[in-house]
Amino acid sequence: GRDALVRAATQAVDEAEIQEPNLGAKYADSVKEFDEYREYTEDLKAQHDRRAVLGQVDKNAKKRFSFPADWYSIRLFEMVLDDTEHFEIQWHWTCSDVAKYSNDLVRQRLPPRLRPPKPYTEEHTSSLHWLIKGKCFDVVEDDEGRETTKHTCDKEGHTSTRNITASARNMRYMKNLVRQAAAGSRRIRHEEENFTFQVWNISKITEHVRERSEKLVPHFDPKTKEPVCICCNKPKPQTRVAIQVDASAFFEEASSRRGLESQRRIFKRVGRVKATAHVSVARNYKRAFLGNKRRGQRADLFRVFSFSEIEDVFKFAAHGNVFGVGDLIVQRTHGWPMGGEASEEACAMDL
Repeated sequence: GRDALVRAATQAVDEAEIQEPNLGAKYADSVKEFDEYREYTEDLKAQHDRRAVLGQVDKNAKKRFSFPADWYSIRLFEMVLDDTEHFEIQWHWTCSDVAKYSNDLVRQRLPPRLRPPKPYTEEHTSSLHWLIKGKCFDVVEDDEGRETTKHTCDKEGHTSTRNITASARNMRYMKNLVRQAAAGSRRIRHEEENFTFQVWNISKITEHVRERSEKLVPHFDPKTKEPVCICCNKPKPQTRVAIQVDASAFFEEASSRRGLESQRRIFKRVGRVKATAHVSVARNYKRAFLGNKRRGQRADLFRVFSFSEIEDVFKFAAHGNVFGVGDLIVQRTHGWPMGGEASEEACAMDL
């Protein structure tokens, strides 16, 4: 059980004589410089009789970090064991049970025309891994002139790692289906930008807020000519309040149920205003527009979703919350996983 795993992890740390290091040990300028990594990991193995993991630096495809494999694995298990609010270990499940759960989910949540041509198998089980946030580290040289990283984040309580539920093993059909549904949902939400005040490019936030603010009409007291609250008629200053929610804060408070309900309301409003219940999405999910493109030129390059079908796909994604950590099967108890095809759009819906 849990106590046995904790004891095993503690013993592994003691035997390896690992002092908790800064998260990250080796950068490179390009993914092509893998030989340098291999040389470094061979040195690590020769010196300490330990293997190393080559991990990803968040939001930077050209950088990687090396980390002792035993400590990486221990930290991964600790993330699951300690976060009982988000994760629950299914002690008696195997990958076969995950496949059965996924196939039952397909039958329950997806309409027949969207179901995959083949059933889920054991090899499609998702996995969990963690990576480091590049903004929390700086490149420095150690006493031997070797490039290492130094943890420089000074934010109190800030997490310098990110948990990713990888879908690389998922069926290609299902990954494309969810990506297309996410593109369709994104297109529908763009139609509602005047209601949601969503900023699609953070670099233009000042311009965006100024433009939107100019459209607001203050309510004035007819006698004093001062701005007042439209509800209670009390004086009200003409100020704006803005907040920024980052991925860490969102992960702690995310609710898939709230996000799905928000999506349903947005789809209902847009459908009523635009007089349509369909969205056409390019099969490469790069383009989407409202309406039903089943005929005409290049119609075969588009997939048509009804609004309700997109909701079904996201309900399927919300319940597809089982993954593997080593030999353990873990279930996310609530929220949206980071790293899935629906994660970005799911975050936007919940916000």
